This record gives sequence, structure tokens and C-alpha cells, in this order.
Amino acid sequence: MKNKKQPRYSPAAGRQMQSGFTLIELIIVTVVLVILGAIAAPNFRDLIVNHQSQSLGEDLRNAVQVARSEAVKRGEFVSVCASKSGTACDGNWSDGVIVVVDSASSPTASSVTINNAGTDVLRFLEWGSDGASVTGPSLLRYQGLGTLADVGTLPATITAYVTGCTGKGATEITVGLSGMVESKQTACTSS
Repeated sequence: MKNKKQPRYSPAAGRQMQSGFTLIELIIVTVVLVILGAIAAPNFRDLIVNHQSQSLGEDLRNAVQVARSEAVKRGEFVSVCASKSGTACDGNWSDGVIVVVDSASSPTASSVTINNAGTDVLRFLEWGSDGASVTGPSLLRYQGLGTLADVGTLPATITAYVTGCTGKGATEITVGLSGMVESKQTACTSS
């Protein structure tokens, strides 16, 4: 004779037992998940801001590297400078930067000369209103051999972060006279 599986019965009531979750159990689990989500949300925001900050630094480092390679490729001055409009240098790195073929008369000229913004601007990066904070020299000018022209203090240092970043979310880009670009993560100075 085969053993048939008998339905489970409650010994006290004599009724069949139900399996599943009660409403109280579901409410408790939901409350616990809401509490854990409330604890994790601020940390998730910090993670997003730090990622934006590091991405800003990478974009800036890439722009400087493009300037160097374009200077070597073209055999002429190529500069990186702050720009809000994308057609001229205005000195505020927090608005954006342009990589531009520079028609300056000498490597030590204190400003960038743009003959034709339509063709001489090689790259324009606009940070927009996302809280970007970027500081650096008035310009970086690469010469045709890929070396940095002696304009200002060398090595040139550019620091970039997004306001609200924490820990080592900022990027410090250093360019020496040889033109080599180095970057490292540094402590955010924003609050």
C-alpha cells in the first residue's frame, strides 16, 4: 500500500492549514525595506556626485591630452583655455573649456589668438550648471613638439570637482614642461 500524503490539519481546530504570508508579516517587511532605503539614499547621492566629479576630471584630462596630440599632429600651437561661449577664452574654467588651434605669435604670448572659431576650435566642453568647480592657469599652450610653452607657473595644475563631492572625488591634473599629463584623485574641497 502506498503512503498517501495527508493534508495538514491543525490539531486544535481540525481545519486545513494555509501557507503564505500574513498581512502583518508583509507590513513589517515593507517597513524594514523603507527604513533601509532611507538610510541608503544619502550615501547613494554621494556616490552619484562623486562619480560626476570624477567624470568631470576625466573629461578635462582628455581635453588636455587631445590638445597635446593635435599640436604634434599639426606642428603648431594648440591651447586649452577656459570658455563659456566655445568661441573665445574667458578665464572661467568652471563654465567650460575649449581646445583650439592657437595662432599666437610666440610660445610665451599671454593670450590665445583664434583666427577662425569655426575651424580652429577643435573641442568644446561645457560643464553647464551642475556645480562644476574648476581652477587652473589662464591657458595651457602646447608647441608642435608636444611640449608645454612656458606660459605662467610650471608645472601647471588644474583641479576639478563637482560641488558636494566627498572624500577623494576631486581630480588634480598636472602638466609639466615636457607636456606629459598626470592626474590623481584628491580630497574634495567643497562643502
